[in-house]
Amino acid sequence: MTAPTPPPADRWSSVSRPDSPTPDPAQLHPHSWPTLYPLILRTWAYAAWRPIVGLLIMLASMLIVLPLVLMPVLAIGIAIQGGNFDHEFTAALDQTKITPAAMLYINLTLAGLVLAAWFVV
Repeated sequence: MTAPTPPPADRWSSVSRPDSPTPDPAQLHPHSWPTLYPLILRTWAYAAWRPIVGLLIMLASMLIVLPLVLMPVLAIGIAIQGGNFDHEFTAALDQTKITPAAMLYINLTLAGLVLAAWFVV
């Protein structure tokens, strides 16, 4: 029985694949010239409309979608707290009286913005 031979230093350098195409050198680096840091994300596939649409989606999420989706959570929190439901509900929405249910509603809305940002990016 012979001892196994040690692998080469770069294990994959000795493997040649005739069926794999050689990459285009222009596509290996996203820029063909030196680029400033604020512009580094503008690669070959950059489109000027994408940041605008992303801002509009975040604005709509922040002002319309997430508050409406989380409205039942606020209603359940106010129902658990007790008291006059109509008065407590309008006070929580106006932020005139800060209650634990109102703070839960605000925190969940802000946490939902993180998920919306993940969606946009």
